[in-house]
Amino acid sequence: MKLRFTDMIFTAMTIGLLAAGWAGATCYESSGDGKLLAGRMADFMPRIIESYETGVPQGAVYAVQEPGGYYFKICDEPDQVTYFMRKWAEGAVPGGAWAPLYTTGNTAEIARQIQDGVYLIKFDGTNWAVWQYAAAKAEPAAKSRLYIQTTPAGAGIRVLNIKPRFSQGMEVDPGRYQIETAAKNYRTDTRWIEVKPGEDATLTIALKPAKAK
Repeated sequence: MKLRFTDMIFTAMTIGLLAAGWAGATCYESSGDGKLLAGRMADFMPRIIESYETGVPQGAVYAVQEPGGYYFKICDEPDQVTYFMRKWAEGAVPGGAWAPLYTTGNTAEIARQIQDGVYLIKFDGTNWAVWQYAAAKAEPAAKSRLYIQTTPAGAGIRVLNIKPRFSQGMEVDPGRYQIETAAKNYRTDTRWIEVKPGEDATLTIALKPAKAK
């Protein structure tokens, strides 16, 4: 038998108040056993926000929406928040983190961007802030500079495995580069150099004289 939302909130509030009696904290949740309820959480967002404002204004709404349904917990109790994170957030996006999604002063706007995912909703006294638990963005690798010193001076230098022409101190990404050095009356030299992230790389090449004909 499906429970109406009003019945669900009453049950959740009862559970939350019992938790408050034990730990000095309050937690309301959409399902006492932590199961997903069929439907879209956005349809019930006004009532969820009302429960948050009247019941746990110092806490936050932790919510998950999946194709198969939704679940939310309104809570300020650390252990319950940790449980939610392990069960829903960290399992859905391993290694993820809370990323700001949007901020609004109008509660009617909160549901607009709630799609499938894991969310945190909190009121700061003026605005409602919504975060989504998402994959952490990889930091771009630090650029490095490449220098090549040749004997004789002025030898021609090419980096064979990239398109840009070589210039002293050119910025390159970390990786391996194939360097060709050539000069008249000298043997052409080809070798690889490893460039590490954020470290300048200097290659010194002494060309060997060409054999006399």
